[in-house]
Amino acid sequence: MKGGHRVLEASAGTGKTTAIIDQALSLLLDEGVPVDQLLIVTFTEKAASELRRRLREGLDEAKLSSPARRARCQAALQALDRATVSTIHQFCFAILREYAFEAGELFDQPVVEADGSFADLFDRYRRGDLPARVLASEEPMARGRALYENRFFETTVAGACAFYHPEICRLVPDPDRPFDPTPWCRELANDLAGVAQVKRPSGSQAKLQAACRWLQTLVAAGGDPASTIKNLRRAPAWNDLFNRDGLTINGWVGKALPDTPTPAALLRQKLERLAYQTRAADQGFLARMIADLAQYRRLWLRSQGKIDFREMLARASHALRRSPALVAALRRRFRAALVDEFQDTDPLQWEIFATLFARSDDHRLILVGDEKQAIYAFRGADVATFRRAIDDVRRLSGVEPEALSCNYRTAPRLVAAIDHLFAASDLLPGYARVTASPQNQRALVVEDQPDPHPLQIVVCREPTGAAARAEYARFVAREIGELLRAGAVFHDRTGARPLRASDIAVLVRGAADENAVQEALAAAGLPCAVGRPPALLQTREAREWGWLLDAIAAPHDQNAVKKALLTRFFAFPVEALERFAGLSPRSPLFRRLHAWGELARRGRWPAMGRAILEETGVLLRAAGEPDGETRVATLLDLARELALLADQEGLDLCGLSRRLRYLQEAPPPDGGGHLPLLVSSDRPKVQVMTVHAAKGLEFPVVFVGGWFTSFHAADQAKFSRYHPDPDVDWVPLAAGQGAGRDEVPPSWLVDLTWSERARQREAVEQQAEESRLFYVAMTRAIGRVYLPWMQATPERRVGPLAGWLRERLQRAVPSLATAVAAGLPVANPAAGDPPHCRIRAAADAEAPAAAAGPGAAAARTPAASSWPPLTPPPEELPPWPLFRLARASFTLLAYRLGRGSGAAPADPGLQALAAVDDDDREALGPGIEHLPGPEEVDGGDTVGEEAVGSGAGSFVMVTGRPDGVRPDLGAEPGTDRVAGWATAAAGAAKPAGTAPGEAGAAGPAGTAAPANDDLPGGARTGTLVHQTLETIDFAEVLAAATPEDLVQPTAPARDVLERMLRRFPPRRQPDPGDLGRLARLIWQTLRTPLPFLDGEPLAAMADRRHEVGFLLPAPGATSGEFLGMKVADGLLTGSIDVVVRHQGRYFLLDFKTTWSSSGSYAEEALATIMAEHHYHLQALIYAIALRRMLRSPLFGAAAGGLAGPAGAGYLFVRGLTGRPGSPGIFFHAFEEAELDTFERETLPRLLGASAPSGGMP
Repeated sequence: MKGGHRVLEASAGTGKTTAIIDQALSLLLDEGVPVDQLLIVTFTEKAASELRRRLREGLDEAKLSSPARRARCQAALQALDRATVSTIHQFCFAILREYAFEAGELFDQPVVEADGSFADLFDRYRRGDLPARVLASEEPMARGRALYENRFFETTVAGACAFYHPEICRLVPDPDRPFDPTPWCRELANDLAGVAQVKRPSGSQAKLQAACRWLQTLVAAGGDPASTIKNLRRAPAWNDLFNRDGLTINGWVGKALPDTPTPAALLRQKLERLAYQTRAADQGFLARMIADLAQYRRLWLRSQGKIDFREMLARASHALRRSPALVAALRRRFRAALVDEFQDTDPLQWEIFATLFARSDDHRLILVGDEKQAIYAFRGADVATFRRAIDDVRRLSGVEPEALSCNYRTAPRLVAAIDHLFAASDLLPGYARVTASPQNQRALVVEDQPDPHPLQIVVCREPTGAAARAEYARFVAREIGELLRAGAVFHDRTGARPLRASDIAVLVRGAADENAVQEALAAAGLPCAVGRPPALLQTREAREWGWLLDAIAAPHDQNAVKKALLTRFFAFPVEALERFAGLSPRSPLFRRLHAWGELARRGRWPAMGRAILEETGVLLRAAGEPDGETRVATLLDLARELALLADQEGLDLCGLSRRLRYLQEAPPPDGGGHLPLLVSSDRPKVQVMTVHAAKGLEFPVVFVGGWFTSFHAADQAKFSRYHPDPDVDWVPLAAGQGAGRDEVPPSWLVDLTWSERARQREAVEQQAEESRLFYVAMTRAIGRVYLPWMQATPERRVGPLAGWLRERLQRAVPSLATAVAAGLPVANPAAGDPPHCRIRAAADAEAPAAAAGPGAAAARTPAASSWPPLTPPPEELPPWPLFRLARASFTLLAYRLGRGSGAAPADPGLQALAAVDDDDREALGPGIEHLPGPEEVDGGDTVGEEAVGSGAGSFVMVTGRPDGVRPDLGAEPGTDRVAGWATAAAGAAKPAGTAPGEAGAAGPAGTAAPANDDLPGGARTGTLVHQTLETIDFAEVLAAATPEDLVQPTAPARDVLERMLRRFPPRRQPDPGDLGRLARLIWQTLRTPLPFLDGEPLAAMADRRHEVGFLLPAPGATSGEFLGMKVADGLLTGSIDVVVRHQGRYFLLDFKTTWSSSGSYAEEALATIMAEHHYHLQALIYAIALRRMLRSPLFGAAAGGLAGPAGAGYLFVRGLTGRPGSPGIFFHAFEEAELDTFERETLPRLLGASAPSGGMP
């Protein structure tokens, strides 16, 4: 134990934590290291807390068992709080903070997540230094065009920057070391000149001699590297030597090259390396962008006085390299270090520990890790550095690594089975075998006998990965139910107990595996807990907390109070809030909100949260809902986290609400949440989690559920990452080229060539990583593990279970192939099979999935709440069947406030609509589909929030029903069951005074669609048109005599059109002609005379409102999709494109970019389109919503006592011409009786049809 450094290689379950604590106790008690001079570093904060707890327990036991050590134990216990037990990032941050002068750092640096600011940094770089880079490059016009057409390669740059770290990575090509082919060509020319005779002389000799002369001429000509590369690739000899891909040599070259004087293999390798380097040079500009952004990121952190986790390591390592005084100070402070999970290290971490401890004879360094469990390469962890660290310790101390080979975790039979599996399969080269501890009595007992088959191989017969995944998920659900019903017993260290659902884990590889397992468990009535839950701040409960905070901050704001009353904190029905006009100061509810606000203003955040939870009874109501335990735990966790957030950041009520909204709308780039969802539940649940999340955990029963399909994450990023080969990637062929052998090579290469060579090298390393992940998954089990196995499949891109993993498993279990052919199950393994192994089929006779216990049925039946909802004074909340919540998802805030789309609405009713939109902003949550596009906010562009739109632009597009069934909303196209629309479909209803041929389709029968635009079809164009119509100045369009006037260089509309095309490009590759096409389409849409507006064009309508949102009550309807609108929480959500007031009457308008399959936009064609897409039902719903708005007290006399909207106009913009009598117009005039019938009878029936069961009463 004494003296020198040590490396402990601890396989899974071999008592790694115990070994660490034993090493720490030896240092403290035997070698006399003071506890405050001992450093213990591990991977996570949870592991650090566990090590501190175990160390305290170890000292307590040592104090009682050894009187000779009692004094040292007592001193160590008293000083234990001063011990440094932390993560590597905490240790580095402490160095920078406590030794700020020596490190050259600020004393106080807030910790931020800089990767979350990439979009802003990239935008600054794109507008700042990037244009100068483009102008300084060769062929700047071509370079700029390529950047624009590929959207500045933002996806590739973002992915590379998330991984690239200048200290441990090198870019290929290296922007700081441009490739110079001249030395390479000179060496190759000399080699080819020495080829006096070839194997096949038929023309080969002459071609090789011509290539030699060409290379010699190129070297003699000189020139800069860029021009030399161009000359290389343009020469005919290049095409003679290489194939069309420019990377592999032609077949005749390899056959013709002799083995002397230069070996043919070496000459061929030199040629291929030259080709690869010239190919890589094409990506030099992209590499420069990534290097610049990495530097930008650092400069941004420095300028802000902040630091992130990546910079903690880099700055600490840099400070130690340049400050010997800092190294001496830390060596005086720490005499020994224990580093846990060191297989997840990287070169910076190893350099820090090597500098402080490994290279000092007076200090001790003990490294503990297991190469087989190195699974965090995606975070930059480097198993090659772990191997190098072992070699360094061996060289410095002369000691060999010590292997811990006795497994104390797993049942002995399962240890033998798994050990044979990995030893015989060659999944992990150099696998060191382990044995089971004879004292280990942990086991799964089935039918009063120790489990005879702890390793169960489950054969999936489905031919594709997705089908096999579903088959295996169904098997998992059936098997778990059988285990729980059979009364299996688990013998743990503390004794025997019945197997519970929480003792079972399903370890998945990705989201698809997780979803399949969750669905199968839910179908079987088995409760499960997801180990990768949604973020705490992304839950429905978090949104409701935000609305309640708004109401507490402003109890006089009737809209804020309305939202709060709809939450489960108060549980008011929607019907009770239609005529709600606000709370009086004497109201008990107003006084209660004020009291809660007073607690917040005094900084008593925990007291406010506790008062809200107790006085509203929300916990009892939440407990009565499905999955009530999770709901209750989430509400409690949010109360605590919000109190901590407000206290730590010094926020008031409004600030806390804004901060919460920001955190909800801006999740971190890795897709996870800012705060984990902490669920405390006494009910046992099956644990479903990823293999990464299961690292360090153990379960009595484990189902391995993954590797059915391949992982191709790099397909989107278009770059590869792999470890360098010093003989190929780093050491140059010629002197002066690149780095020398004495320079430390990088840990990772970030290869931007996207070549087959790079992808193959990455795939090899990825396969090794997946093998280690598979090992981690298998070794989480204590008593039994289930392993899927797929039969061979003809798929081209098969998953590991049907590819390399299948082959390795079959090597370890030779009887698998014969067992599958002979029929399953097989309980007696053949020679060469793992012991205690059973082979069975996933598609065994499927018995009905019974409930796994008395609580399973109850889990599917919501419990009724015993807590009555609060009842406010009836005069303040009169019953009304609508509560409208405006939404801000489909329009820019600037234009919602009346800017940018013509004059502000003069009509009081429309002004009221605008005011409600501003006061009642809310997010609609997940499920919204929109077209992503780069947010380019030009100078002077006053937008308040992002512009997003649905494909059609007129309503929220949400995902459909889970079962994929679309409700039957109508009969065959051209007919309808809604009264009054059959005639409208045949010939649109005509307002009084409309000339013949102008109503309905507003054009002569049979008029074909004019070829007025060449914009492509699809959702991209729909979003572009809708956003442009929202943004452009209608008055400018009205004044434009022709569409060409809108695209004049001095026209403000041109800037709007260009900006919209950049934000919402209709094509993958930009087309300059789209500017004129969009201008023509917008001009014709807004300039076309509309018969129902007395022949006035829409551009002349000043009294209008865009994107008017609404919510209609839909009690009983199941959440899902209905006519493109969202049904959730008993509400139907949507928005109207435009509401226009003309001569005291209100009209609703909807823009459609739909193509007509017949090419005609005449009456009959539009009637068919309206019927096929159920647009008539959509218009009636819009009319009902608008009528309720106009009748509500929010508008009062502004509505002029109007009974309802006058009609709906559907403008098919591709058919409009801008002239009188234009086709493409469909109008329907509403009648009060029609709307009444639809609201009372048809709409409830339709909403009921949209739900799988039940509906509106």
